[in-house]
Amino acid sequence: MKILNVSITVSDLAKAGKFYRDVLLLPVESTPAGTEVNIGSSTLTLNMGESFDGVHHLAFGILPAEFELAHEWLARRVSLLQSDGSDVILGSDDWKSRSLYFLGPEGIILEFIARDADASTVPSVGEIRTCCPSARLELVWRTCWPAWQHCPKN
Repeated sequence: MKILNVSITVSDLAKAGKFYRDVLLLPVESTPAGTEVNIGSSTLTLNMGESFDGVHHLAFGILPAEFELAHEWLARRVSLLQSDGSDVILGSDDWKSRSLYFLGPEGIILEFIARDADASTVPSVGEIRTCCPSARLELVWRTCWPAWQHCPKN
C-alpha cells in the first residue's frame, strides 16, 4: 500500500519541521495550511493544533538489504528505542520484518521497517537517487532506500 498524504496535528510547527529537516534530512516546506514534509512520493502534512490523548505512529519502509546501513545512519541521529536490550525489533512470523523505533517531535513514534516481502522491490520510474538516505524514504510498506554507499557519514 502506498500512502500519498498523512496529516497530523502538532503544537509546535517550527520544532516539528526542524526535526524532519535537520535530523531525518527530509525536504520541508512551510505552507499557509501548515508544514509539508516530502517523503519520496508521499507527503506528511503537519497542522497546528492542540495536543491530544494518544500517540501518532508512522512507519517508513526500507529495503531489507539496506537495513544495516539504515540502522547505522539512524543511530547517529536519534536514540533508538529498545526491547529486551536490542534496538532491532523483530516482527511476527507473519510479518517477517525488522524494525527500528524512535521518537519524533512531540512523542510521535516513528519506525523504519524492512519486510522480507519487499526484498525484490525496485525504484519507481522517475525516482532520483541522492546522497541523503531519507530523500527516497516513503510512507509505504513497499519502498526503496537510496544508495547508502554514497551517503555522508554525519
